[in-house]
Amino acid sequence: MTFLLPLAISWVSGIVLLGLDGNRRSARALGLLALVAVLAIDFALCVTFTAPQRVTTGGWPAEVGITLVADRLSLFFATTSAAVGLVVFAHGLPRGERDRGFPGWMLLLQAALHGMFFTNDLFNFYVFFELGVLTSFVLALHGYGRREIRGGVVYVVVNLLGSVLFLLGIALTYRSLGTLDFDALATRGQDAPFGGLLLVGTLLFVALGLKLGVFPFHGWVPALYAQARPAVAAVLAGALSNVGAYGLLRFGSTFLDAPRLEAAPFLVALGVAGALYGSFLAARRRTIAEAAAYAAVAHVGYILIAIGLGATTATLLLVLSGALDKTLIFASLELTRSGRRGLGLVAACSIAGLPVTIGFVAKMLLVRAALDTPIVVAAILTSAAFGLFFVARFSFAARSERTRHLVPPWAPTLLLIAVVGLGAWPAGVVRWAEATTVELAERGP
Repeated sequence: MTFLLPLAISWVSGIVLLGLDGNRRSARALGLLALVAVLAIDFALCVTFTAPQRVTTGGWPAEVGITLVADRLSLFFATTSAAVGLVVFAHGLPRGERDRGFPGWMLLLQAALHGMFFTNDLFNFYVFFELGVLTSFVLALHGYGRREIRGGVVYVVVNLLGSVLFLLGIALTYRSLGTLDFDALATRGQDAPFGGLLLVGTLLFVALGLKLGVFPFHGWVPALYAQARPAVAAVLAGALSNVGAYGLLRFGSTFLDAPRLEAAPFLVALGVAGALYGSFLAARRRTIAEAAAYAAVAHVGYILIAIGLGATTATLLLVLSGALDKTLIFASLELTRSGRRGLGLVAACSIAGLPVTIGFVAKMLLVRAALDTPIVVAAILTSAAFGLFFVARFSFAARSERTRHLVPPWAPTLLLIAVVGLGAWPAGVVRWAEATTVELAERGP
């Protein structure tokens, strides 16, 4: 039951912090301590992992009570999101935040993310999904300026649409299979009519695609990321967007395995279009925030290509590199010009897939998975070429753009170390991703 601690700590601390003044040092210290504890427990569970842990609340049967499971996939996403949340929170400590509720909402966002990653039930995934939408909307409005409100409204409208589609998909799943438990769905999905599963898969894909920012459902990404405050854009791009990738991997490896295989060419084609479109526009944008927003769209395209190819190891490395790169590049917007040219430029190089970065490792795994389809390899390399123009654009903009709030670079420096360190010595995380691929295959249908 140790894996329940991060969820409980985030939940309780978030509620307590909402009742305190988040601008006080004591409240921010409590929030930082809670996030450190969450990350430490998640990482310790990864290091000591031997087998999945399972808990069903209240002693109920698995398909009746709320079942929570910590396997390699959920721990990978939980640890990645906790690391992003901690760095973003620590990044804002030196100057504080204008919103007294910011620490509390950051902890509740971690609670929502851990709930989504650990739940073994489709409806409970939706409940935590909605909690994540609520907290992320409040964070998107953080700062209460006209630009933040405009971007936040676009974001919440898109997510409301995604929520409706997701709930409809849940209803059809229960009607077709009579359960929402992932393990039971994996078993019953083998005998279910393919047409019904395809409809369910389409609804869930669109709902998660809206959350992930998949092309052509990406319209909210530049509207929000380019207008929100850098700290908010960093946590939304680096942590919350992982929900879509997690859902596609989890659902696609259990009861929606057959529709995923059937739709694989479509997923790859959609991913190629997104990667080319996003990287091309990222190379043309004038401001760092806009360029980074479209680079995020391109990165989602890479993830979709990997999922379509069935390359789970490459998908996980792309998720990890995207979380680190996007968080670092948005956090660099609040650094001095020299800080942006240093830390931010490294993030841009990793986004472009240049050597000695985690982004390079992830893209090499993706290219290796696509070797049997030369046209996909050509598209990936073309997108990477646009990424070089993105790096040049970033380098130029970093010299000219002014920063309204200057923050010491020590917290983003931790991300820099991770981006370069994992790029130079990727063996450990690659082994974990490969083991996760095997575990998903064993747990699937």
